[in-house]
Amino acid sequence: MHEATLAARMLQIAQAAAADRQGRVRAVTAVIGDMAGVMTDSLVFAFDALKKNTPLHGAQLKIERQRVLVCCRGCGAEYAPPGFPFVCPQCGGREFRIVRGEEIYVKNLEVEEDVRDH
Repeated sequence: MHEATLAARMLQIAQAAAADRQGRVRAVTAVIGDMAGVMTDSLVFAFDALKKNTPLHGAQLKIERQRVLVCCRGCGAEYAPPGFPFVCPQCGGREFRIVRGEEIYVKNLEVEEDVRDH
């Protein structure tokens, strides 16, 4: 289950990014491409299980899906295919390169600042 590995890495990234800030991480937003091969329900489940007993124990994982965008190798047209098979709407070609939709990354953190006096 690579979703558990991804969740663990997202937690590491969020902890490292939030280490210098005073406050607690309320949410981690991740972008997941539709062709990244990630089961988002499993990713959220793994994130929730792994965040226990960490500084991110109260954080929520928010997922933004990234639609697939391809470029036709025949005519160069970029298009968002509605499904398989990918067929270029301009020339009918079936050879393509993926421009967008395979990515997985942490987009941002929502941090609640600690407003207590020090």
